[in-house]
Amino acid sequence: LSHQAVKRTGCRVTSLTLSVEQKREADERIRAAGLADRIEILLCDYRSLPTPAQPYDAVVAVEMIEAVGYEFLPTFFAHCHRLLHPQHGVLVLQAITVAEPRYAAYLQNVDYIQRYVFPGSHCPSFSALMSAALDGGQAQLVLDRAENRARDYARTLKEWRLRFTASFDAMLASCPPSEAKRYDERFRRCWLWYLAYCEAGYATRTIGNMQLRFTRSANTRLLTENL
Repeated sequence: LSHQAVKRTGCRVTSLTLSVEQKREADERIRAAGLADRIEILLCDYRSLPTPAQPYDAVVAVEMIEAVGYEFLPTFFAHCHRLLHPQHGVLVLQAITVAEPRYAAYLQNVDYIQRYVFPGSHCPSFSALMSAALDGGQAQLVLDRAENRARDYARTLKEWRLRFTASFDAMLASCPPSEAKRYDERFRRCWLWYLAYCEAGYATRTIGNMQLRFTRSANTRLLTENL
């Protein structure tokens, strides 16, 4: 995503991760692409990112808010508000969401994904996101665009499931023996269930894949740029 942003707009990107391995891999790809002067990867929690001397024109978060936690949703938006330019800042957020009628029960229970795939995760509802944006953003983050890409994500998950099934045996054969034993029949069935579970959820709109854009009020940048 950082590569595409730089190539298409010429911008500078500061990206955050908590994974040492992910940062190492990202840094190698950035150097190989000749973009080390445009992209910086920081091993940093978003809450610890210092306020820059020059505010960011945009903040983009793609499916990381699921790791934020219900009680910290306003905190997330507060930090986005802090980092963004006060006149022309734009926040783009992609979030997996739970349908409103199911959200209260979801908050009180632990589902398959929380138990086996992403322990401690939380998928907000659309209204929970909007409430947190209002509170954390001090009413300075205005929803400009919202789209549910659940149908597309259902197709993506179907393709993942089919390819996982088709390539599982070959993948297993290529693994060192010490690793292959981790990918047993239980692992295979757990992942098939996870992929099918999510595919059905998106296809029936039980869960959503919301792409939201927030901006500042009276943002004159919108008049001159194709945003």
